[in-house]
Parts: sequence; structure tokens; C-alpha cells
Amino acid sequence: MDWSKTKTIFIMVFLVLNVFLFILFLNKYEDSQLSIRSPLSADERLVEDNITFSNLSDEADPQPYLNAKAYEFTQTDVESLEQQSAVVRNEILLASELEQPVDIADPSDPEELEALLDEFIIGGEDYSFWRYEEEEQRLIYYQEFEGMPIYHNITGRMVIQLNDQNQAVSYEQTMMGTIEKFPDEQDLISPREAFLEYYKLNAVEPNSEVVESELGYYSIIQLTDAASETQVLTPAWKITIELEDGDREVHYLNAVNFSIIEIDFEGLEFERLEEIEDTVE
Repeated sequence: MDWSKTKTIFIMVFLVLNVFLFILFLNKYEDSQLSIRSPLSADERLVEDNITFSNLSDEADPQPYLNAKAYEFTQTDVESLEQQSAVVRNEILLASELEQPVDIADPSDPEELEALLDEFIIGGEDYSFWRYEEEEQRLIYYQEFEGMPIYHNITGRMVIQLNDQNQAVSYEQTMMGTIEKFPDEQDLISPREAFLEYYKLNAVEPNSEVVESELGYYSIIQLTDAASETQVLTPAWKITIELEDGDREVHYLNAVNFSIIEIDFEGLEFERLEEIEDTVE
């Protein structure tokens, strides 16, 4: 045996082993250092993600819960309507055809319909324009209470149908006839606090900007019998976020006890009322 060669081999093996062990030691040391470092605060993460929300208030006035019940249209209501022919379905849905179409220059801002709402639609002054759905050729309105919108409620909704010439030709309407305040007002989470809680869920994309916040109401009781069920409405924040590519996302957050409100858009179609009616029968 050539002892000098064997010795050299052993030395090389031990050197490689020592280097390997030293690398393991460094990795464990770095991991331990990372584990004892404080995580980024929410403010630091916001800066790192380049998210801005300078227009969100730190304050919010207390507001009550609301009790609301769907209005049941009567034959007297139908007979009182002018320049249209209407029928009532499921007791709470009024469907009407206009005798004369109403021209609309810009469906995304249908100011020509203000007179129609005020003069020819029952409770029309309590509805505000929500959006124009171009594919369906229709305008969506929702009821308000004391100037505050009632978000996405099937019993406080109006859908105005347009024809190919952007003329309003018919509408379907539900309405909350009785809306009462609970006696006690609730302390609200400010829009800034609500957004920060939402952000902590890692639900906001980097390079986004909060462009709007609005306080309204949302139903926290699911309808089982739309014609008789009393709903409880909670104050809710509508937060609009503009993404880096210019698209906008809208999120609804409970303003009393923070939670994300999930909107069932399919459940807002008026066919849902017929399904409820069939279930009750």
C-alpha cells in the first residue's frame, strides 16, 4: 500500500466533509436569524406592496341595524300607473311595459330616466342608478334608505330593459315597503380599519389603489319566503380598488363586525322569487 497516497485521500475526504458541515452550519444559522427577525408590520407591507389608500377615513359615525320587509303591490297600485301597462307577480314583483319608449343618450349615465322614476314609478325617487349591463341591454337600480344605498337586495331592485336603439321599454321592480331602524346605534369600523383587515388576508394585489369607499346596508338574513320574511340589514362598506392594469374590484365588508360579504349575483335575478314561491307552495 502506498501510504502517502492513502493519507492524501483521507485528508481530501476530511476537507470535503468539513466544508459540507460548515455549509450546513451556515444554513442553520441563517434560518435561526430569520426566525428571530420581526415580521414586517402592516404599514411596512403596504409600502413594500405599493398600495395606497390615502382617501380612507379613520372615523365613522354610529349607525343602527335596519328591519325591512318587501312591499306587496296591489291592484290599486297597478291602476294608478300612467302611460304603462303593468302586472304583479309573486305579490312583490311589478312588471310593466311603457307605452312610449324613453330615449337614452348614454346608458352608463341615464339621466333621461330621472323624470320617469319620479313621476311614473311607485317609490321611484328612492332608487339610484347602479350600473349598465351592456350585454343584457338593461339598467340596474337599487333602493336607498335616507340617502344610503341598500346593496344588492332582491327585494329593493329595479331592472329597466332597453331595446336595440337604447330606449327604455319596460321594467321590473321590487320594493321594501317598511324599513325601520333598530333603537340602538352600532359603533362602526372605519373604512380605513375595514380595508386594513381585508388587506391582512393577503387579498389585495400589489400596486393597487383604493379609489372609493361608501357606506350602505346589506341584508344579513337570507330570504326564505320573500313575500313575508323580515330582513335585518347591517351597515356595510363598499370599497373600490383600482388595480395596476386599470381594472377595478369592488368589495363589501361588514362595518359592525368585520367580515367579507360574498354577493350571490345569480340569486339577485327575479326568477329567484319564482323559485322561492314554488318552494313555499
